[in-house]
Amino acid sequence: MKVLLVEDDQAIADLLEVTLKANRCAMDLATDGVMGLEMLQQWEYDVILLDVMLPRLDGLSLCRQLRQQGCTTPILMLTAQTNTEAVVTGLDAGADDYVTKPFDPVQLLARLRALQRRSTQDVADSSLSWGALTVDPVLLLVTYHDKEIVLGPKEYALLELLIRNPQRIFSRGAILDQLWNAAEAPSEGTVTNLVKDLRRRLKTAGLSIDPVETLHGRGYRLKSPPAQTAPPQAPGPASPAAPIGAMQQVMQQFRRNLPSRLVDLDEAEAALQRNTLTPEIQERARATAHQLTGSLGSYGYGEGSDVMRAIEQLLTESVPLEGNAAERFTHLLTQLKPLLEQSPRFESLTTQASTSSQTVLLIDADDSFATTLEQTTKHWPLTLVTVSDLVTALHRLAKDAPDVLILNLGATATQTVTLKFLADITADFPQLPIIVLADQDCIENRTAVAPYDIRHFVVKPVAATELLSLVTQVLAITGTTATALVVDDDPLFLKTLSALLGPRGIQARCLVDPSQFWQVLKTLDPTLLLLDLEMPDYNGFELCQTVRQDIKYRDLPILVITAHTDSVSLQQAITAGADDILPKPISQDVLLTCIGHLLARRRPVS
Repeated sequence: MKVLLVEDDQAIADLLEVTLKANRCAMDLATDGVMGLEMLQQWEYDVILLDVMLPRLDGLSLCRQLRQQGCTTPILMLTAQTNTEAVVTGLDAGADDYVTKPFDPVQLLARLRALQRRSTQDVADSSLSWGALTVDPVLLLVTYHDKEIVLGPKEYALLELLIRNPQRIFSRGAILDQLWNAAEAPSEGTVTNLVKDLRRRLKTAGLSIDPVETLHGRGYRLKSPPAQTAPPQAPGPASPAAPIGAMQQVMQQFRRNLPSRLVDLDEAEAALQRNTLTPEIQERARATAHQLTGSLGSYGYGEGSDVMRAIEQLLTESVPLEGNAAERFTHLLTQLKPLLEQSPRFESLTTQASTSSQTVLLIDADDSFATTLEQTTKHWPLTLVTVSDLVTALHRLAKDAPDVLILNLGATATQTVTLKFLADITADFPQLPIIVLADQDCIENRTAVAPYDIRHFVVKPVAATELLSLVTQVLAITGTTATALVVDDDPLFLKTLSALLGPRGIQARCLVDPSQFWQVLKTLDPTLLLLDLEMPDYNGFELCQTVRQDIKYRDLPILVITAHTDSVSLQQAITAGADDILPKPISQDVLLTCIGHLLARRRPVS
């Protein structure tokens, strides 16, 4: 995807450039509206990211002018204006979507991908495949017969470009325009080498047919897909380690930014030594301590979190800070800093998907299918247990019921025996979601399982990723049914939650300013609300009570995540209307399990 960013704030531009490049997107920057118009007249872009307040030609005027000229490129407005009138004005001017600053990079990328999908409706993301070769633009993942192929950023971008436009011929110049920004300007020979590299990678992965067709003198296009074939017998060389994930990136960013986040505490200590500590300096230090109490534990600094909690309590109770309290504050800071120099120990928040408590039981005698599903599940937040017969399955169910059951209708026993098993299971485990697999799609198979209220019927052959996507939907942790509004005054903690929820299919809309809460709530209409308790302007208790006053949101699940775990705060949160409370630092397993239960038992609203 190639993006034109029209933005005069260099700090925002730098952040977006890093974010887009990390997600294999090319970006050109225009620092004013006139420059943006000139660049759009010279080059093609997939999406325009447009600020409103711009020198020479403002964003709204540029948007109107582009639409009047017949430009159909999707436009995403990015602005600090948050009032409803500004949003309506931007959309009326021709924008397709609107995001306010400060923004969540993960959400912004999701919106850009959504705009790109809508602009190429003939090729939906679910259709990004060429035979057994598939491209997942959300995970930036390429697989062949469910085996991952590791490509370089430009190789991936070229493959996605061709698959998204299967009938289009791309000249070398057109590929340069799509995959490189204007500042790079490589030669057409670079495209020739890129095509060679892509072909070599795909051949090494087992593709016997080259998917890229060369039309001499014209360019390249995607060949017609071959008929589906069995996976190659001789696997290619092992793939290198997968690139670092979003959660690890956020953790690294936290550790890099930690010294700057301690500045307010250092300033308070220095002022204390000079006898110039003001209430304002002490309050800034207390607010910083409050934020870090939760995030330190989440990022593996459990002992540091305990010390920070003591600092927050001291700064809250001792105003002004003097005498023994001042000495204790200095002692606690001295105790804290060596703890933060140690390597983090992730006892609560973990980056390993295997720690998820979501368990899937597969009953299927097809060893090949079971093996493929097991290998694919390693990249998902699921634990897969496979058995090949019904007797073993019964023992497993009696010992530990799974979260989802996948049952092959015909590959484990005769259909009569399997249906008897199905009847017993649905009677003994009425809440257990069941996915039925069938080797044939016929009315006999479908009607046979209908009496047992089976709502998920899948016909083989089915891709492992497709089946696991269905599992996540059944678990009610899916982007199509779950949108979370997360309100917390700690921006980095918001990034942490977004990175946790995104791979689980929950779209997180993060809000750092509680004063915007009601407008965002009405616009987003989320299926889940996550709240901090202590925030400026409006605290979590007040937001909770506000939500419960409105009949539309009376049954909206509310999860409070807070560093205040005293009994009074917990009681107030429940009284205000919270459904559940989790302490900071958060545990990934507990968080996901809690959200799953909240979504599963959510009642329809009036």
